Amino acid sequence: MIVCMPISTDHARWAVRLTVARPGGWRAWAEVGPDFERDIIAQASDTIFDPRVEGISRRGAEQVRVNIAMTVTAVDIGQAATAAWWVFRKAADDGWDAEDAIADIRPERNAGKLRLWEAIQARARRPTSTGMTN
Repeated sequence: MIVCMPISTDHARWAVRLTVARPGGWRAWAEVGPDFERDIIAQASDTIFDPRVEGISRRGAEQVRVNIAMTVTAVDIGQAATAAWWVFRKAADDGWDAEDAIADIRPERNAGKLRLWEAIQARARRPTSTGMTN
């Protein structure tokens, strides 16, 4: 059992990679892959950044493993995992072997630099006393 508890109310950025098996091999993937990739990309939001299929590998003759990557803004790793899994399930049909799914979730590199950049951008957009933006 995994227990995740928020340790702060600050939202961090998490680099998430899911690896999920899809039975049926290359031919079956060729039929559903383009729709799945389009549906994954469509899940981008204010808290889900750049969701995409990062790679596909063959696992025997009758299965492919699909690597899905995204950046998630969340309070903790548990919330990041839940959000990433929701993105996958929203795009996936019933033909997946989700029992053997693998998740790799890490704090995003350069997150501090990104927060600094976001603060600079927010300050640049803030109206001045004359009503003009900086």
